[in-house]
Amino acid sequence: MLSQCLPTAARHTFCFLCVTIVTLLLPVSSRAQMGGIDPDPGSPGTGGRNTIDGRVYYPSGQNVDRRLKVRLSGIRGGDFFTMTDDTGAFAFRRVGGGTYTVTIEGEKEYEPVNEQVDVIDTSSSRGTPFGRSYSVQIRLRYKPSSEKAGVINAALMAAPKPAAELYQKALQSERDGDHEKAIAQLQQAIALYPRFSLALNEMGVIYERIGKFEQAEKVFGSAVKVAPEIFELRLNYGIVQLKNKHYADAETQLHRATEIKDGSATAHLFRGKALIHLSKYSEAENELQQVIKLGGEDVALAYRFLGALYNERDENKLAIDALEKYLSLAPTAKDADSVRNIIKQLRSQVPE
Repeated sequence: MLSQCLPTAARHTFCFLCVTIVTLLLPVSSRAQMGGIDPDPGSPGTGGRNTIDGRVYYPSGQNVDRRLKVRLSGIRGGDFFTMTDDTGAFAFRRVGGGTYTVTIEGEKEYEPVNEQVDVIDTSSSRGTPFGRSYSVQIRLRYKPSSEKAGVINAALMAAPKPAAELYQKALQSERDGDHEKAIAQLQQAIALYPRFSLALNEMGVIYERIGKFEQAEKVFGSAVKVAPEIFELRLNYGIVQLKNKHYADAETQLHRATEIKDGSATAHLFRGKALIHLSKYSEAENELQQVIKLGGEDVALAYRFLGALYNERDENKLAIDALEKYLSLAPTAKDADSVRNIIKQLRSQVPE
């Protein structure tokens, strides 16, 4: 039952802000502004008008959901650094012409990544104040000693060589931004080897990334039938079901994901979200408190969801405390101003 402590429009706005995740884990939700040179507007960058932007993905294909350090190196202006936001996005602005290297390193589980970008600065010659944007997609790779790398290598070795080669070609097509070609290559790989869980997962991730959530749900459903004990498949399946508003089914998959990997804050977070939609508030609160206990980048969203949950239970003081904690952890969140307004409205309903 919706809280009666706020006007109807305000309650609806509150629930939208505090429960809805704009995009999936890819992207999860933009809790911080996109990184780049622009946090310092006085910085000249490398003296140009161009932008190098991009996004970082996990080996599974999902967006990175935590902040990673990114370095831009070139012969002009030395090195520049930024952080991805928690959807994996980053940007370097005011970049001049030249050859640059985008680097991600220092990650315990993943190999260092170096992507070269050639920037052709044509703005000055054409007399226009506008530069060009150069986009890169960076996919992390597990280090050879990583347990997950071993699992992936084993899955590739189990596939017939033609299917494995098509899978690798699909990864390259995806890196090149050709999603349709990647999907076609994955379909061919799966036709050769129907139990190819890596290819099924990859196809589901691509469908999700381009907004075809119904297709993504079907593919992840097939993947879970093939490999029911793989955590990432259960998690991805449940998240897409949330996007499709299939809340009961999503809760089932996410519950299983937490059973397989109880230490995943992300799985507990999304299960909590599903339980809120199902009005199972006590269970949802337990899941969100578990996220806080585990720590990490998901904690801020856990407090945001707790704010929605407490509001639904007419516990305005707890809702205010949770939302203020959310803002303290994510002060630059895109919905920060709206959440502050909601806190103000909630305070007006709390007795002196």
